[in-house]
Amino acid sequence: MKRLIRCVLVVVCLSVFSFTGALLEASADAEIDSQMKLLASENPGAANEAAMKLSKMGKPALKELIAALKLPMPAPKWAAWSLGLMKDEGALEGLSEAMKSENEKIRSFAIAAIGEIGGEKAFKILVSHVDVEAAPNRGDAVFALAKNADKSNLEYFRKWLKDAEPAVRSEAVKAVGKLVDKESFGTLAEMMSTEKDPAVRQRLVIIITSLGDSTISASVRSFLQKPEEEVKINTLSALEALKDRESVSEIKKLLETETSEKVKEAAQKALKTLESVQ
Repeated sequence: MKRLIRCVLVVVCLSVFSFTGALLEASADAEIDSQMKLLASENPGAANEAAMKLSKMGKPALKELIAALKLPMPAPKWAAWSLGLMKDEGALEGLSEAMKSENEKIRSFAIAAIGEIGGEKAFKILVSHVDVEAAPNRGDAVFALAKNADKSNLEYFRKWLKDAEPAVRSEAVKAVGKLVDKESFGTLAEMMSTEKDPAVRQRLVIIITSLGDSTISASVRSFLQKPEEEVKINTLSALEALKDRESVSEIKKLLETETSEKVKEAAQKALKTLESVQ
């Protein structure tokens, strides 16, 4: 009789636990559904709060968030952000698919989320994307890679300093500056003397100035000796932007022998700026 009672009690307890578990699961599913509706809201505050809550729910919310990447905006934006906060590698496949979206913003949000997740698998996905020259949003991918980069990744950023796409070069410059790699200073100096894109040149000025290393300015000055007119003009512009007063004497020496009117004009402009620097 006692054995029968014990068996009945076990069955009852298991039933209660099973029922409770089902209730909790149903409650979690209902909460996910509720937050997913808010995720697609036009109210940024509500969508932001929903994204944060969903990220804390972890794997139970993963499938719904990945599915939301295919919905109309703004749901993909907040879904990608939530997945980035969750940092679950299980989201990488879905985010990789979102990188192929026709919508530029969705591609950008997916790339950012992969960067937030980080890890070797995420790194390989982003590097593979950048290495396809025709791929869109390559600059975004370099930016995402730089967030978790260390000096073991420098070979990639050095390579991208010479990329044909200005957005890629610009983000690579920022990454090299962040990692403070002195071996790349010569490359940055050469870029200052040859870079044609104004936005990339401005990024170079900001990075080189922030590094505060006199060897870079000295390397930039060395390009005044190059025979190409365009290189000398770019170098003079770079020295002016860097406010490199130590180049004043070299610019004056250049003016004594230079025959190109364009170079002389650039030299005089640079001198005027540099001599006014206190």
